[in-house]
Amino acid sequence: MLLLRERLERAQQRVPEPLAQQASPRERIEAMAAMRMLDERAFRKALVRAMLAQKLGETLVGDPAFDKVVLGVLATLEDSPAGLELIARAEALLGRTAQ
Repeated sequence: MLLLRERLERAQQRVPEPLAQQASPRERIEAMAAMRMLDERAFRKALVRAMLAQKLGETLVGDPAFDKVVLGVLATLEDSPAGLELIARAEALLGRTAQ
């Protein structure tokens, strides 16, 4: 799974800039959900990453510190019932079902 995640991240980095600007964070997450390639944790991480990138700016996504922030936010959400409910609602809105 780690190898798959690494390949997906590398593939996202190789997307030509004009194409990357055309897709919104939500569209990227919807595409990943449709592919059903990510396990639950990886999908949640991608969801949080997309939401933070949308709010904070796409230019931060390549920064290693951004990944630490993503993991911190995800851990905070997963540690609370309200956070888990928010994630579940987001997954439902995107048509993601438990695997």
